[in-house]
Amino acid sequence: IAAEHEDFRLLRGKMVAELSASHRTKGDALDDFMLDAPFRNRLPIFVGDDVTDEDGFAAVAKLNGIGIKIGAGTTSATHRVGTMDDFHDWLRQLCQAWTTAVPAL
Repeated sequence: IAAEHEDFRLLRGKMVAELSASHRTKGDALDDFMLDAPFRNRLPIFVGDDVTDEDGFAAVAKLNGIGIKIGAGTTSATHRVGTMDDFHDWLRQLCQAWTTAVPAL
């Protein structure tokens, strides 16, 4: 379908093939979010585990944010964790550190 219709594009991931009716990427979506309050002037963090997330990693890098790749594979993400469980552990630690460091309102 993508080969026959220029309005479509085919994205191949680790265990997925996506047929997109848009030429916009996850990076475009991140850029759009960062223009809107409440995201404006905040630190963007983008987490992904597939080749289809690379546009998001590139966008977050342009905004001096944090890109976290889960698992193996070539990436432009600035950080990497081995598994989803590792990411959940990191996120849990971050939340615990935040709640300890910031007084309750």
